[in-house]
Amino acid sequence: MIRECIAGQTYTVRIGVRDSITPDVAKINPAINANDFRISVNDATWEALDNAPIVTPAGSEVIRVIFSAAETTAAGVGGSIVLRVADASESDGWLGGLWAITVRAAALSELTAAQVNTEADTALSDVGMTTTVTGRIDAAVSSRSALSTTDIDNRLAAYDAPTKAELDGAIDALPTAAEVWSHASRTLTATTNNVMIVSVVNANTVTVFAKDTWSFTITSSALALSSYEAIAFVAKATAGQSDSDALLYVRSDTGLARIGGASATAGDGALTIVDGTSFLVKIAIGVTGVTPGTYRWWAKGFDTTPVADEGYTLVTGIFMVQPAGVQAIS
Repeated sequence: MIRECIAGQTYTVRIGVRDSITPDVAKINPAINANDFRISVNDATWEALDNAPIVTPAGSEVIRVIFSAAETTAAGVGGSIVLRVADASESDGWLGGLWAITVRAAALSELTAAQVNTEADTALSDVGMTTTVTGRIDAAVSSRSALSTTDIDNRLAAYDAPTKAELDGAIDALPTAAEVWSHASRTLTATTNNVMIVSVVNANTVTVFAKDTWSFTITSSALALSSYEAIAFVAKATAGQSDSDALLYVRSDTGLARIGGASATAGDGALTIVDGTSFLVKIAIGVTGVTPGTYRWWAKGFDTTPVADEGYTLVTGIFMVQPAGVQAIS
């Protein structure tokens, strides 16, 4: 599973630790403290996190770790953060591990307001402007005076309008109706290279259109679907985004759960296992409330019996939502 964060922004990741007695099972409500969690930024020495990790929901096996904006800024674009989790007391009954997170630049849609302002000020400074965008606009507006009636009349009088004779000549040059009808027929040409098929899967990239009904089949030799009781498909802006904010979240056992970051009617979508190596996702409504852009998708298999529950990421890829041409959905 790819873990990545954006330079200059906070990043939340949820992890678990293994029970030292039964290593195959996550430790329930592990006793943790700040000394158990250390990070190395760009292979530097281990240091404490800015934010103390906590078990949440309380009493569960999930530990929430938040990297501060200062920590991701220190790593920088193309840098890395390694999280080391180890029982410093050696008596709390759990085993940790190492997690590596890559740091990337924010896409335009992912920039915070503060980052947008910083980028704009930097661009102005590069061309010799030392004021902010707002200040520059205010200065430009304040330096302009309104045009007087005389100014407007003078500018209209100076406009070189075409004469009637010039207009008549232009009209006479237009083709007649007979010439239009007798003109040789022309046909539109197109090749398969410039025709996009709706809801297409190419390698690991799924392409759909906003406000369309989505229907696509994922096939991969990496899938062994008969080994799981349920399959989930999720598309998100980033891996760290919660399932409740997902662009799309649908399961084979419960149907459609989320669309466009909002709750959905379960019967409006389905994930159907076609065979051992492929499954079909179909959202049977005209999809609304989604923002066109490039996202990532993940497919995960679940075993819910016997206890404890198990889940494994099976395959992942790119999920592209193109703007809709026809806006109507019915």
